Amino acid sequence: MKRFKAYEPKQGYLLPPSPKDWLPEGHLAHFIDQVVDELDLGAIYASYTEDGGQPPYHPRMMVKVWLYAFARGIRSSRKLERALWEDVGFRMLSGNQQPDHWTLSEFRRRHLQALGDLFVQTVHLAMRAGLVKLGQVAIDGTKIKAHASKHAAMSYGRMAKEEERLRQEIGRYFHEAEATDQEEDERRGRGGSEELPNHLRTAQRRLQAIQEAKRSLEEEARERARAEQEERRCRAEAEGEAYRPRKDPQDAQPKARAQRNFTDPESRVMLSSDKAFIQGYNAQAAVDAESQVIVGCKLTNEAGDVGQMAPWWTRWSG
Repeated sequence: MKRFKAYEPKQGYLLPPSPKDWLPEGHLAHFIDQVVDELDLGAIYASYTEDGGQPPYHPRMMVKVWLYAFARGIRSSRKLERALWEDVGFRMLSGNQQPDHWTLSEFRRRHLQALGDLFVQTVHLAMRAGLVKLGQVAIDGTKIKAHASKHAAMSYGRMAKEEERLRQEIGRYFHEAEATDQEEDERRGRGGSEELPNHLRTAQRRLQAIQEAKRSLEEEARERARAEQEERRCRAEAEGEAYRPRKDPQDAQPKARAQRNFTDPESRVMLSSDKAFIQGYNAQAAVDAESQVIVGCKLTNEAGDVGQMAPWWTRWSG
């Protein structure tokens, strides 16, 4: 009979094994383990205070776990929780700790800005390690859907018309209410009160939302006008010419087709790659052509790809 290697899956270990020994030397988990140990996590540490209670999971462990999850394409905190039990790479990085999905997602939300800043540090380390040459960088964008319906958006021109319609509707109601109150006061006296009808409360809330959206669009238009004016002034001074502004930025008005979504005000209606209009964002990524390492990223609500990563490239090329 053919002899096989011994197989005793229930055999206990004489000495505790090291999870690091269960992964090959060139495994990605080893690289992430070393890289995160070199990162400055000061911004994350600074957010913790000595307020008693159970000590939280170590930030360095949580960063390693999330960075490895992103590299493995895991976006769900529940899938990450399961992987911390089932995947040797995750168990090695976590020191055999298994935070639940709520703890994982809360850490990501709480330190979102700091985690984004760590991305820049990882690119610097990759360059020092020779993984990134930046000889040729490929840049592209893709449209991603926002958690909002495009039907919840309204253009500035339509907002103005809707605002006027609602004002008239509410005005008619108040006129009718005044007449009704006078008639009822004559019949019943001045005692008693009633709540504002649902249809009016809805109209008022809708009017308030529209007015707020209009103000936001108007402020964006003024801010854009100020930025454009400052850019023209700097260009004129660089060319040795005097700059005389022709318009006051405070007078700038949004274009009639400028839109605002009531569910996600920062998102915009964009044309996706499959020629469908979506409510979403434009995600940009810059990738080192040789190593395929992502060296820059940006999320914007501007639909056009042209010029989006120019400020990033200026920083690296300088």
